[in-house]
Amino acid sequence: MKWLFRALRGILAALFIFLVAFLAFRLVLSVLDSGRFRTASSQLREDRTETVEQAVEQDDPAPTAEPAAPSEESTVAPAVEAPVPAEEESESADFIPADAAELMRADPEEETQGLSGFSYAHLPEDVQQLYRELYTGVCARKTSMFITACSTSDAGRALNALLDDHPEFFWMDGKASVYGLEGASVVQLSFDFNIDPGTIDETYALIETAVLEYEASLPENATTYDKVKAAYEYIIKKTDYDSGLTGAQTQNIQSVFLDRLSVCAGYARAFKYLMDREGIPCAFLSGTAYGPDGTPESHAWNLVTIDGVDTLVDVTWGDPTYLGETISDPDFVSYDYLCLTSEEMSRTGHAVGENYTSSDCNDRSYDYYILNGFYYETFDYDRVSFALMDAVDNGRTEVLFKFGSGEAYREAMAQLFEGGMVADALQRRMSWDDLTSITYYHQYSERLYTIRVFW
Repeated sequence: MKWLFRALRGILAALFIFLVAFLAFRLVLSVLDSGRFRTASSQLREDRTETVEQAVEQDDPAPTAEPAAPSEESTVAPAVEAPVPAEEESESADFIPADAAELMRADPEEETQGLSGFSYAHLPEDVQQLYRELYTGVCARKTSMFITACSTSDAGRALNALLDDHPEFFWMDGKASVYGLEGASVVQLSFDFNIDPGTIDETYALIETAVLEYEASLPENATTYDKVKAAYEYIIKKTDYDSGLTGAQTQNIQSVFLDRLSVCAGYARAFKYLMDREGIPCAFLSGTAYGPDGTPESHAWNLVTIDGVDTLVDVTWGDPTYLGETISDPDFVSYDYLCLTSEEMSRTGHAVGENYTSSDCNDRSYDYYILNGFYYETFDYDRVSFALMDAVDNGRTEVLFKFGSGEAYREAMAQLFEGGMVADALQRRMSWDDLTSITYYHQYSERLYTIRVFW
């Protein structure tokens, strides 16, 4: 019996040694695979960042030393953040991690929030499901989460739509790495944050201080239009266009409310953020608009609904610093791009991306020029002359015109400057003030038929 006992003990010892060796071997393989995957993923993010920077440099060149005459034709549209990078495939077998179901389980209350938006509505049903999962994870400020995705292109589309609909997620870069096999039912998504996660609350508090400043600027009993106009003015007066691409947060609202230096994506998201705060329906639109050479370039603007009327707003193009202008008045705002129709925006090359359709905005009820009596359907010499003389007689230093057609606009340009209408009006001012000269300037938009004369 002793020899049998010794044999059994020897067999068990051999099995134990084999098991330990096998587990050690698997552990070494796991570490090697994990290390190789992390390295590949990190390189993926580096390549992604480089690609984005090159795109921005092409779409956002710095202005020349002597910018062209101020009009939207001389502007350059900034790039909009591109989708999530291509996936990195794991060499491990397709499996669902034990905690994936728990991580994907959304809070029922959270699921009812944030699921209606312009970008969300344009997603296919399966991508809307990804949007909902991402919404829950981003609300919880997760740096990594599992999602039910079959392709990284769908994950990228859902993430970009989420950030377009929710500018309050300002800490998200719109970049992420995907871990898992292509076609797997569950993959892991790791997000890139643009600030330290521990500073999100502090940053949010600073943004809220700026928002309170905007709200304090609202007139008593402000109408919806008053709030839209005030947001347009606030962002333009507080922000400079980042033509040199020096800002670190230009794709999100930090650039406007904290850095005061942004590009079109930051302007448009900040405007939507203020509208969301006021309960005014607003969408972030991305697509193209005319660049300086007349070709379409990437751009972003907004669709806003004022008391049931859909209208279009481009805060970026309303900022004179975007046009490369030097304006002595820091509070100057161009109202050319406040509440326009689809037809007017199409003249300037504004076109939403191919995955979207925008409301056909035809109502001109909130056109700034119409509301303030600066609109002329046709050129009327007597009316235009009266507007000039009235400004001179009442001590105003500028006069605005908008015409109903290109023909009326061109006739006005000829009469105002070549025909001497402006000179005649200012001669009157000079005689009163005993001046020998007055220098005047003018801005114009050949596509929107607007003219501004100031002295």
